[in-house]
This record gives sequence, C-alpha cells and structure tokens, in this order.
Amino acid sequence: MPTYCADKVLYWLLPDRLGDVPEHGKVLTEARDSVQTLIDELWAAGAPQLVHGDLTAANVIEAPGVGPVPIDFQDMVVGFPRKTSRSPSPRSGGATTGTR
Repeated sequence: MPTYCADKVLYWLLPDRLGDVPEHGKVLTEARDSVQTLIDELWAAGAPQLVHGDLTAANVIEAPGVGPVPIDFQDMVVGFPRKTSRSPSPRSGGATTGTR
C-alpha cells in the first residue's frame, strides 16, 4: 500500500480564493505562504522517512552486549528527521525554533 506525504499546505480542486475571504484574506494567505516555505525547506533536504513517533527514555532499553536499543514501534510515522540547524523565529523575538 503506497504512503502519501503532503508537500503543500492546502490542496484545491477549485481555484484558490483564500485571499478573497473578507477581513481575513491577507492574514490567511500570509500564513499559508509562511507554512509552505517551511514545508518546501523540509522537502529540499530529502524525502520523508519512517520516524519513531515516541522515542523517549521510557522506550529505550539497555541490551546486554549491545547498548541502548529503541523499543515500542507502534507509533511509527512518516516524517522528516530533526532539523540540525535552527533559525530565529520572527514571532519569538529572536528565539530559535526547531523540531523535537
């Protein structure tokens, strides 16, 4: 069974009229464009892959002769690896943002 991963914030069957929404059109299109930029950056680094959706200390055991081993894979998701570079968030007054 194929796995589909979105590469757009919104998909339309009809022409995009988000900007036509009275009073909120501009902020909606700006938000869409901002999030689309982030999605484009993720895809530029490579395709999504299987990611452990709940990798915490509670889901790692110490295997004799092997070392730490992740367990509990029922929360696997298709996603992107953690970003290693962080950039300032315009809404945080310069604080950095990133995925966990």
